Amino acid sequence: MSLTMDAAIDSLFGHLAPHTPPEFFAEILDDMIWLIDDPEMDLQRVVRGWISANHVKKAQVALSIRGMALLESDAERHAIAEQIVRRWPELEPLCRTSLQL
Repeated sequence: MSLTMDAAIDSLFGHLAPHTPPEFFAEILDDMIWLIDDPEMDLQRVVRGWISANHVKKAQVALSIRGMALLESDAERHAIAEQIVRRWPELEPLCRTSLQL
C-alpha cells in the first residue's frame, strides 16, 4: 500500500493529542524537512495548502514552520495574511511574525 505525503501528514495531524500546541507539530515537520530525501516535494505543497485551509489549527501549524519558504512573493504573503486575519483575528501576531510582514 502506498501512502502519499498528504495522507501521511493529515493522518499524523488527525491523531495529535487534543491539547498539543500547533508549534510542537510544526517543529516535527521542520525536522522532517531534513530527514526526507526531497524537502521541496509534497511536504511543502501540503503545508502551503494548510495556510489557506479552513482549519485554524492547520493554519497555526503552517505559520509556525520555520524550515521552508511557504510563500514566494510579498503580494502572496500579504494576501494570505489578510485572508487568515479576516478569518481568525487572533492569528494576526503569528502572521506578522511568520510571514515577515
